[in-house]
Amino acid sequence: DYQMAVNNLQIAIDEFANWANRWKIKLNENKSTMTTYTYRKYGYAFISINGSIIPQTNASKYLGLHLDSRLNWNHHIKVKRKELDYRLKNLHWLLGRKSKLSLENKRLLYNSILRPVWQYGAPLWGCAKKANRNIIQRFQNKTLRMMSNAPWYVSNKTLHRDWKILTVDEIISTSSKAHAKRLYQHPNTEAIQLLDNNTTRRLARTKTTDFFV
Repeated sequence: DYQMAVNNLQIAIDEFANWANRWKIKLNENKSTMTTYTYRKYGYAFISINGSIIPQTNASKYLGLHLDSRLNWNHHIKVKRKELDYRLKNLHWLLGRKSKLSLENKRLLYNSILRPVWQYGAPLWGCAKKANRNIIQRFQNKTLRMMSNAPWYVSNKTLHRDWKILTVDEIISTSSKAHAKRLYQHPNTEAIQLLDNNTTRRLARTKTTDFFV
């Protein structure tokens, strides 16, 4: 029930605010937002911290990831695509078709500056539908074609093979495997139990078989 969840949240916030005041910790209400994660329709109920009403948003940023209200990662991928376009524009004089930079150095710049922008958090946002993942894949296709000054008839598969760069889905699968391996080595048994529960819900919307949600 939405109203019950809001009431419980307000009680928890009040208790936390009282604890923070006792320990002389100042909470910044201006940087706080409220996001409701649900597919159901709901009314709007106010949440306050120390008497200040917290605005409600459709997405919240946490540790570099944009968590939208439906958890489909649409907002996160759109934000990352805009950031990628901005960075590529600044690096166009080095990665463009007319650049005299060697192909090896272009590949190094892409892997060290552009790819980390979208690869961060891939084991999480990689569960987005293929149409959203293709937004990042199209950016990579466009960048590789521009760096190599390849004509239109050269396929994207050929570009990835020649540049020795994995596709977006392949990187998501590789990152997910590495994340799962680290979890199994974690001393906290709850982390391993969480992984075991999530592996039963493997993603069926992608061609990669070893992918963990």
